[in-house]
Amino acid sequence: MNSVALFWRVLSSIMLAGFLLLGLTGCSNQRTPFPATYPVKGKVANKDGLPVNGGVIEFRASSDPATTMMSNIQADGSFELFTIFGIEKLSGGIAGPSQVTIHPPIIPGTAPSSHVLMKLVTIEPQDNYFTIQIPPERQSQ
Repeated sequence: MNSVALFWRVLSSIMLAGFLLLGLTGCSNQRTPFPATYPVKGKVANKDGLPVNGGVIEFRASSDPATTMMSNIQADGSFELFTIFGIEKLSGGIAGPSQVTIHPPIIPGTAPSSHVLMKLVTIEPQDNYFTIQIPPERQSQ
Protein backbone atom coordinates (compact mmCIF):
# COMPACT_ATOMS: atom_id res chain seq x y z
CA MET A 1 0.00 0.00 0.00
CA ASN A 2 1.47 3.38 -0.93
CA SER A 3 1.34 6.60 1.08
CA VAL A 4 -1.65 7.94 -0.86
CA ALA A 5 -3.64 4.81 -0.07
CA LEU A 6 -2.57 5.04 3.60
CA PHE A 7 -3.62 8.70 3.67
CA TRP A 8 -7.09 7.93 2.26
CA ARG A 9 -7.49 4.95 4.60
CA VAL A 10 -6.69 7.15 7.62
CA LEU A 11 -8.92 9.95 6.30
CA SER A 12 -11.85 7.59 5.64
CA SER A 13 -11.55 6.16 9.18
CA ILE A 14 -11.62 9.65 10.62
CA MET A 15 -14.61 10.62 8.50
CA LEU A 16 -16.45 7.43 9.50
CA ALA A 17 -15.86 8.31 13.15
CA GLY A 18 -17.25 11.78 12.44
CA PHE A 19 -20.39 10.34 10.85
CA LEU A 20 -20.89 8.00 13.80
CA LEU A 21 -20.51 10.90 16.23
CA LEU A 22 -23.03 12.89 14.23
CA GLY A 23 -25.46 9.99 14.42
CA LEU A 24 -24.99 9.60 18.18
CA THR A 25 -25.48 13.29 18.91
CA GLY A 26 -28.45 13.63 16.58
CA CYS A 27 -29.28 16.42 14.23
CA SER A 28 -30.41 19.81 15.41
CA ASN A 29 -30.90 23.27 14.01
CA GLN A 30 -27.87 24.52 15.94
CA ARG A 31 -24.56 23.92 14.21
CA THR A 32 -21.31 23.87 16.08
CA PRO A 33 -19.23 26.73 14.70
CA PHE A 34 -16.04 25.81 12.90
CA PRO A 35 -12.92 26.30 15.02
CA ALA A 36 -10.49 29.04 14.05
CA THR A 37 -7.63 27.59 12.02
CA TYR A 38 -4.26 29.08 11.12
CA PRO A 39 -1.91 28.30 8.23
CA VAL A 40 0.56 25.52 9.05
CA LYS A 41 3.28 24.59 6.59
CA GLY A 42 6.63 22.93 6.98
CA LYS A 43 9.08 20.24 6.02
CA VAL A 44 9.71 16.75 7.36
CA ALA A 45 13.28 15.47 7.48
CA ASN A 46 14.67 12.05 8.32
CA LYS A 47 17.20 11.46 11.12
CA ASP A 48 20.01 12.49 8.74
CA GLY A 49 18.29 15.80 7.89
CA LEU A 50 17.25 14.74 4.39
CA PRO A 51 13.66 15.37 3.21
CA VAL A 52 11.16 12.57 3.80
CA ASN A 53 9.71 11.63 0.41
CA GLY A 54 6.02 10.86 0.94
CA GLY A 55 3.89 9.60 3.79
CA VAL A 56 1.50 11.46 6.08
CA ILE A 57 2.07 13.86 8.98
CA GLU A 58 -0.63 13.99 11.67
CA PHE A 59 -1.15 16.54 14.45
CA ARG A 60 -3.47 15.73 17.41
CA ALA A 61 -4.59 18.76 19.43
CA SER A 62 -3.94 18.33 23.16
CA SER A 63 -7.15 20.26 23.89
CA ASP A 64 -9.22 17.94 21.68
CA PRO A 65 -7.50 14.66 20.70
CA ALA A 66 -10.51 13.73 18.55
CA THR A 67 -9.68 16.61 16.22
CA THR A 68 -7.25 15.50 13.56
CA MET A 69 -4.99 17.77 11.55
CA MET A 70 -2.99 16.14 8.78
CA SER A 71 -1.27 16.43 5.42
CA ASN A 72 0.40 14.33 2.77
CA ILE A 73 4.17 14.78 2.79
CA GLN A 74 5.32 15.86 -0.66
CA ALA A 75 8.40 14.51 -2.49
CA ASP A 76 10.50 17.44 -1.19
CA GLY A 77 9.40 16.80 2.43
CA SER A 78 6.97 19.74 2.49
CA PHE A 79 3.47 19.67 3.95
CA GLU A 80 0.47 21.99 4.38
CA LEU A 81 -1.86 21.04 7.21
CA PHE A 82 -5.65 20.77 7.10
CA THR A 83 -8.12 20.02 9.89
CA ILE A 84 -10.91 17.45 9.82
CA PHE A 85 -13.90 18.91 11.72
CA GLY A 86 -16.90 16.61 11.57
CA ILE A 87 -17.21 15.94 7.87
CA GLU A 88 -15.55 19.21 6.85
CA LYS A 89 -11.97 19.72 5.67
CA LEU A 90 -10.65 23.08 6.93
CA SER A 91 -7.43 24.65 5.73
CA GLY A 92 -4.78 25.04 8.46
CA GLY A 93 -4.58 23.85 12.06
CA ILE A 94 -6.10 24.70 15.45
CA ALA A 95 -3.96 26.85 17.77
CA GLY A 96 -2.37 25.15 20.77
CA PRO A 97 -0.04 22.26 21.55
CA SER A 98 -0.29 19.09 19.45
CA GLN A 99 1.21 15.62 19.40
CA VAL A 100 2.88 14.94 16.03
CA THR A 101 3.05 11.54 14.36
CA ILE A 102 4.83 10.86 11.08
CA HIS A 103 3.58 7.93 9.01
CA PRO A 104 6.31 7.24 6.42
CA PRO A 105 5.39 5.82 3.03
CA ILE A 106 4.74 2.11 3.05
CA ILE A 107 7.41 0.14 1.22
CA PRO A 108 6.31 -3.31 0.05
CA GLY A 109 7.99 -6.07 1.99
CA THR A 110 8.74 -3.92 5.05
CA ALA A 111 6.79 -3.30 8.25
CA PRO A 112 5.38 0.25 8.49
CA SER A 113 6.92 2.26 11.31
CA SER A 114 5.23 5.46 12.48
CA HIS A 115 7.22 7.99 14.49
CA VAL A 116 5.60 9.85 17.41
CA LEU A 117 7.50 12.95 18.49
CA MET A 118 8.01 13.11 22.24
CA LYS A 119 7.91 16.92 22.35
CA LEU A 120 4.62 18.69 21.63
CA VAL A 121 4.50 21.22 18.79
CA THR A 122 2.52 24.42 19.39
CA ILE A 123 0.47 25.96 16.61
CA GLU A 124 0.26 29.73 17.13
CA PRO A 125 -2.70 31.93 16.07
CA GLN A 126 -0.70 33.19 13.06
CA ASP A 127 1.13 31.74 10.05
CA ASN A 128 3.19 28.76 11.22
CA TYR A 129 6.19 27.00 9.70
CA PHE A 130 7.73 23.89 11.26
CA THR A 131 10.74 21.77 10.41
CA ILE A 132 9.97 18.35 11.83
CA GLN A 133 12.83 15.86 12.09
CA ILE A 134 12.32 12.17 12.70
CA PRO A 135 14.41 11.32 15.76
CA PRO A 136 17.09 8.61 15.53
CA GLU A 137 16.03 5.17 16.68
CA ARG A 138 16.83 4.40 20.30
CA GLN A 139 19.38 1.68 20.78
CA SER A 140 18.19 -1.28 22.86
CA GLN A 141 20.40 -2.13 25.81
